[in-house]
Amino acid sequence: MKEKLLYEKAVKEAVPFFQWHKWIEKTTNSEVIKYLLNKNQTAPTSLGKDKDKVKSDLNQYLKETRRKSTMQSPAANSTTPPTT
Repeated sequence: MKEKLLYEKAVKEAVPFFQWHKWIEKTTNSEVIKYLLNKNQTAPTSLGKDKDKVKSDLNQYLKETRRKSTMQSPAANSTTPPTT
């Protein structure tokens, strides 16, 4: 992924600056996994008949990652400290 595209996507998703490192890691991992799943639909010989299970597990991981990132509370995304 190009850095400029990552930056624009982070701004569009309103990712707080101090959380960019986590967001970049999650985003790039997701993109790599999607690329690898779509690159070659035939399983490497080391996966054998477990190809479908691996693909299912990776898709489940991606869904969970997306769900967790959308379930964060607004306070967790806020750049201002909580008031007491």
